[in-house]
Amino acid sequence: MLRGRRRNSPRITAPTAPPTDVPDELLPAVDDPVAIKALAEADAKKYSGVVALGRDLVAVIDRCSVDTLLELFADSLEEPVARGMLQNEVVAALGRRGDRRAVRPLLDAFQVPNPRTRGVVGASLGQLGGPEVIDAMLALLAGGDSASIQVLGVFGDDPRVVPALIECLEQRGWAEAASQLGHQGDLRAVPALCQRLHPIDQDTDRDDLAHQTAVAQALGRLGDPRAVPALCTRLRPIDQDMENDALSHQSVVARALVSIGDRAALPALRAVDLGTVSRATMDGARAADDGAWQWFLSVRQGIHDDVVALKHSPRRRPRGQDTAAKYS
Repeated sequence: MLRGRRRNSPRITAPTAPPTDVPDELLPAVDDPVAIKALAEADAKKYSGVVALGRDLVAVIDRCSVDTLLELFADSLEEPVARGMLQNEVVAALGRRGDRRAVRPLLDAFQVPNPRTRGVVGASLGQLGGPEVIDAMLALLAGGDSASIQVLGVFGDDPRVVPALIECLEQRGWAEAASQLGHQGDLRAVPALCQRLHPIDQDTDRDDLAHQTAVAQALGRLGDPRAVPALCTRLRPIDQDMENDALSHQSVVARALVSIGDRAALPALRAVDLGTVSRATMDGARAADDGAWQWFLSVRQGIHDDVVALKHSPRRRPRGQDTAAKYS
């Protein structure tokens, strides 16, 4: 069975296992779908729409059989808040149970673009695993569904996953694909990531800048010196007139270069290093309650600290692995 997690992959996690102790007065509700739905309706009214079931009811759900959980998952409640709360807890319980009968219903639910339940459904599918789940996620990715990226990140050991993410990055340029490639630790992604870096100017929109930032973060995580020239071209002197997003991007690029640990980046970093920020200057910005000025000074100090850190850091080897021959 193809299942497992990459150790450094961001996890889409289902809620932690609930308590197993069920109050005596609620024991008759275990494996009784009608009683559980009535309790969920009551909880929704009790908590005035807060999206969380009571602790005792969650414990009841966790004690139910798989058949009951599947029945609850298929049913709908009249109260939308109660329906969402109950469905999320039932889906999480199915993931923890690991029963293969839940795979098909959960896959069908995942393909319905409902943001209220899709995340927890994806988490449970990641826990269940198996070729059927991986095949379905790869098909969704090929069809342009970015939500499948987080689920696929759990199965990075499958030889199809990283090439599919690279292809997605090259064809669609999704920030989610770039971020996931950084977490997978596969150096085959480095050339594709470097190609996504391009000059930023005043016409660069926020979405493109967010994508560029995700790419820089991924390259920093992979730690491959081949990325240094591309990252260095991203650096430019910062000034207080920069938008916050542009300042953040410069900070991420500098931190990525330090994370890679190649001293070839020092000249480019020194060119944008404005020196340390004095305590008096920072205190003055705080006293003036000038958030933009404080952020600029913080980024400026961060880049200076990065230059010092890289100057004194030992030489490092890439943290990722070149797995090109692993599946040949």
